[in-house]
Amino acid sequence: MHDKNLDGFICPSSGTPAFKHYESKDLAMVITINVIANLLDYCSGVIPVTKVSKEDLKEEYDDPNFPNDHFVQETRKTLQGSEGLPVGIQVCTRTYQEEKCLAITMLVDKALKEIND
Repeated sequence: MHDKNLDGFICPSSGTPAFKHYESKDLAMVITINVIANLLDYCSGVIPVTKVSKEDLKEEYDDPNFPNDHFVQETRKTLQGSEGLPVGIQVCTRTYQEEKCLAITMLVDKALKEIND
């Protein structure tokens, strides 16, 4: 980010809805997207964008290359009953750039609210 003079980046906050209690061990790979900021010691914040809808859940989650993969099966379980759960994005900035992270987060949140109004 420093070499490209980037203020920050935006990425998904999670690849699935929230885990049910005691199921996180089966889906631990999903949190790797959140871990990136921690490993780099970057600041980050999460913004709710929308919620899981019935329309989102009409099509069953599948990976044509790995249809019987343990991760795919566990993700299907997590999606059951997920209607109404929040879907968010994560804003990340470099180390010691908390104020910049909050500023970008606020700008993105404001823009999302304007789009949805």
